[in-house]
Parts: sequence; structure tokens; C-alpha cells
Amino acid sequence: MTVVTLRHRADACAGAGLPPVRAQAAVKPVHGLIERMIATLGLWAERHRQRRCLATLDAHLLRDLDIDPIDASREANKPFWRA
Repeated sequence: MTVVTLRHRADACAGAGLPPVRAQAAVKPVHGLIERMIATLGLWAERHRQRRCLATLDAHLLRDLDIDPIDASREANKPFWRA
């Protein structure tokens, strides 16, 4: 009888696990991380596209936009991960 009681308590503790709320909370940071990674990749792709376009502008167009050609060249040559 004592053994049955101990097993019953052991089974109750082993089967308790985490409540569903905690299990879902553990998934949210991973989901948020994936969303932030996708957003970062999108930002990097947009920077790369804009800098490629900036590199194609001639001095006349840069003057129209009031951008110094040296500054434009410096910005166009930055790696996409740098702001």
C-alpha cells in the first residue's frame, strides 16, 4: 500500500509538466526572433538596393538632389549591414 502511494505521487509529479501557458510562452521568443531576423534581412536588402541605385547616379543628378558626389560614393560603398 505504501508503494502504491509513492508511485501515485511519483506519477503525479512526472506527469505534471509545464502548464500550456508556459509552453506557449517558451515558443513566443523563438517566433519573435524569427520575425526580427526576417525584418533585418528585409532592411538589409532594401539598403543594398538603395545603395546600388545611388551608385548609378551621375554627378548632375546628385547635384539636383543636393548630394555631394563624395558623400554619395562613401554611402554607396558601405556594406549593407551598416546604417
